[in-house]
Amino acid sequence: MSQGFRLARTERTTPLGNLKVPLLDVSKPPIDFLLDLESYGNLSFVPNYLLVLDTKSHFAKFTESTKLLKRDNAQVSSRIADLGIIGSLNQDGSLAAPQAGQGGYPVIAVTSAIDSLVAATSSTISPATVLINDVSLLKSPQYFDTIVQKSNLIIIAEHEEWEAVNALKQRNCKVWPLGESEIGLGLSADESRRSGFFSGIFIASKNSQVALTAIPCESQLLELVSSELEGLNASIRADGQDELKGLVRKLYMVLNFASGVLLTMPPSELLEMKGKVAHIRAELERQRHWIPIADQSRVTKACALLDEVFDEDNLLGSVKSEALKTILHGLLAEGRITIGVLAKHEQHFEGVRSVARQAGLSVAVFTAQPALLPDEFFDAVICVNWPGGEPFRRFFRRYLTADIRFIGYPFEIRWLGQSRQKIQRESSGRTMTKEEKSSLIHVGLPIEILWPDSPKEVHGTTLSMPPTDFSIFAFERTLSTSRRGSGVSLTDPEEKVPAKYVEFAGDKFAYMTEGHRLPVATQLVLNQNSTNQKLPEKEVTEWQAGDYVVFFESGDAEVIQEIADRIIGPRVHQLRQKARIWRDALASCGLSASELQQRLFKLGCQRTITTIRNWIGKGSQIGPEEKRDLVAIATVTNSSELRAEIEGVWNAIQEIWSYHQSAGSVLRRILVQRLPTIRWRIEEEGTEVLIEDQDQALGTATIVKVDRIDAIPELCSRSLVNRVRSEEKLLSGLI
Repeated sequence: MSQGFRLARTERTTPLGNLKVPLLDVSKPPIDFLLDLESYGNLSFVPNYLLVLDTKSHFAKFTESTKLLKRDNAQVSSRIADLGIIGSLNQDGSLAAPQAGQGGYPVIAVTSAIDSLVAATSSTISPATVLINDVSLLKSPQYFDTIVQKSNLIIIAEHEEWEAVNALKQRNCKVWPLGESEIGLGLSADESRRSGFFSGIFIASKNSQVALTAIPCESQLLELVSSELEGLNASIRADGQDELKGLVRKLYMVLNFASGVLLTMPPSELLEMKGKVAHIRAELERQRHWIPIADQSRVTKACALLDEVFDEDNLLGSVKSEALKTILHGLLAEGRITIGVLAKHEQHFEGVRSVARQAGLSVAVFTAQPALLPDEFFDAVICVNWPGGEPFRRFFRRYLTADIRFIGYPFEIRWLGQSRQKIQRESSGRTMTKEEKSSLIHVGLPIEILWPDSPKEVHGTTLSMPPTDFSIFAFERTLSTSRRGSGVSLTDPEEKVPAKYVEFAGDKFAYMTEGHRLPVATQLVLNQNSTNQKLPEKEVTEWQAGDYVVFFESGDAEVIQEIADRIIGPRVHQLRQKARIWRDALASCGLSASELQQRLFKLGCQRTITTIRNWIGKGSQIGPEEKRDLVAIATVTNSSELRAEIEGVWNAIQEIWSYHQSAGSVLRRILVQRLPTIRWRIEEEGTEVLIEDQDQALGTATIVKVDRIDAIPELCSRSLVNRVRSEEKLLSGLI
């Protein structure tokens, strides 16, 4: 019976050999050695067991970096990716095998599309289990309701995703917060401390018992500024107060900057900050007719106070500097030298490092923006100013340390108290009982598991938190709805497309469509001394707050393509026209993506439905990966032009691709050279760099840092999307 699994489809019409001829030797695949099977790779007898909702690249990274070992023979091992058990889901929810022609269903099928997952669970083939490894892909709790009706559902969530988890709690989703003792259940102490893929999980779970300590500092001026801003809270929440909301947002940014200063600011920087305050005053004057007099008075008073804050004799930051130095001395005396420091702005990094050097320590400094948070763990982390409610919560949930020290002025300490209470509320509520845990884990052994108690989080602070009727979370949420510019053209009633609003550091913003890819230079910024520096192109759904994104001359074209076109020169139009023949054939054939996939599959072109959609969409794909794909496309579309030009089209595609690689190398080289000297300017307002190669000027790139991205797209004018724009230029155009 096991030999039957060696049978495979053949084109022969008569047998080769006879019953007296021994069968050919066939090597066993890794899964046979791991599980003592004789499948010879034919897993058609194994039903689909698991559907996974996750980004395919993330799941692939896990399967490629995780190895399974045989319990009684550790020499027998295999990467999960090499077992031939992972397939995917088609758009209609049908299962796609790991390899074309493979019988049966994939043991594990992965998709990043919630609609495909719902279609699969609603089909007659009902999976044993659905695993969701990215809550954001669930998109709506209503999808949760649909899936649990048909399947057993397990969701793995990060601690920082408690907001989404709490929404599911209300739908009777049982929650199991994993602590250190539960993650290490059944492992010896040595095993739980081992290095490798899961080491970070063990360390982070140990850090979940967080001690949060507040160290107060005094600044009467900054406290008065915060009082004026808090007094404007009710006004900015009223309808029609967008002008006031924009002014308060800028004052709040200046206050946050001032609260993070540690070094004495030179006169030139103090003058620059006073210039920002003067700009707010000028904007108030322009908007005076739209803002109530009482609110104008508060804004004016806040500006006057900030002018005093940035006077030379104020010694801004000296109190915090001494507090930081004292904490560092104490940690050093305890032998705790792996220290992280959380700051609001990268401009504050040098001040932190200077104080640390005075204390005899070297520290890691970072911000709370997701793209810039480190993956390492620390003996302690010191926060030197308020990073924002959601950013602090996000940082806290990363469990980078079990000891957080917060140095804050009175208003920062109040806001910290609210954040602490919010985190505690998120951790409260019903979680799974020990009996429910035992029923979920089908051990198959007649033993009782001694479950540890659920983890408790956030030890008390050393400072009592006074009650307040002002919510920093509501305040920041209101300010985040302030837009720097519209995505709709008032002069041209053109086509509207869905796009996400993105706010960059300084006064810049953009409305980005999904699928429009731009170079992201974050890794170049973080790893400037690394030999493996990458410049990936990502779309807005893959960006994070803190990412450094590159636009080309403020235009809406994709950067690498524009640079490549300028390297190619005058013949670029002719070359791209030749390379586009295959796409024109697909666009004019009248077949849907699914129809194309089915017909191409019969010709040996085994591409996913996503790939086919990219081919026929409006993206910037240069060409298919292989020449035989062009031949299949010519056959399916019945394009005489493509059949006649196969060689020319393939050569054009190859040539353009090589130019794109050259353009990427040029851009990467320029950024590596310039980023160390312009990083702080990007952090504050974005900057432009000249792109040149061999004395040939190829254009100007604008580099900006992402501050926030709206979750929900909105309809925008096509001419205004995918280009970086400036609020200041918009305002100057109105004067």
